[in-house]
Amino acid sequence: MTVNVEQEYKKTQQDLKQVSDDLKQFAEDSQAAIKEGKQLPRRPKSGSISC
Repeated sequence: MTVNVEQEYKKTQQDLKQVSDDLKQFAEDSQAAIKEGKQLPRRPKSGSISC
């Protein structure tokens, strides 16, 4: 079984972009919630990301 590296690379790039966008949105939501004194939104849609 051969892996199309270019295809896999593109897919990974798309996945990373999606995670990045979700995190940006999450950060904006969090900041807005903090300003309004609300409870923080739940974690980003992409699931948990451990650093």
